[in-house]
Amino acid sequence: MPRLPAEQTFFAVASPAGIGTGQPFILASVMSPANGSAVQRGADIPLSGIYANLQSGWRLFFVAQLGEEAALSVLDEGYAPAATSGAWNAAQRWTPSAVPLGIYYVGLALAITPEAISVLQAAQRSSTPLAEAPVGCIVFGHLSVVRVS
Repeated sequence: MPRLPAEQTFFAVASPAGIGTGQPFILASVMSPANGSAVQRGADIPLSGIYANLQSGWRLFFVAQLGEEAALSVLDEGYAPAATSGAWNAAQRWTPSAVPLGIYYVGLALAITPEAISVLQAAQRSSTPLAEAPVGCIVFGHLSVVRVS
């Protein structure tokens, strides 16, 4: 597994409440877009990441926030890991063509319930930012900082 800068990786040393027991840690990281990237509006940006120790039925989503705004934009339809650990490329690419210019914090949302998966997928399909993460979702934001100009 590649070595990652600390600011691009999240770890959970114990299972969050309601997930279960016996899981030593969760790891997920944004590989693309790279932390510190500067992109032009309209660029076609691949989304990729790595993960470890996820459970069957969970789904990872790429998310973004403009600056310090709380609204959470869902960038892809989510990835259902085929194995407990691995890497993936999102089926969709992020093309910030109609987004405001500025600093975006790209992160991951881990949906652990079918309801949370449905809410995130609906937000992505409708391009409607969420005011807050749904119940059953853990957001790991600020994994990659991207400037859109």
